[in-house]
Amino acid sequence: MMKPPTRFTLEDQIMECWGVVDDLDMVYSNEDLYHDEDRMMNVLLGMQELYRLRFERLFQTFEHLIHEGKIT
Repeated sequence: MMKPPTRFTLEDQIMECWGVVDDLDMVYSNEDLYHDEDRMMNVLLGMQELYRLRFERLFQTFEHLIHEGKIT
């Protein structure tokens, strides 16, 4: 059973989403990907889906906390 989200859950999820910057830097610095367009596209599409899920979860937490009156 999942615990209800708190302000700290929201903060953790915000920090996770900032990981996109580090992840893009990792892709940018991996020169092997420059030579394989299909592999590069797969990496970028995977990142796109992962961060779409992370941002959706973040927004759901935000909405829940507003609905519960824990943040205004």
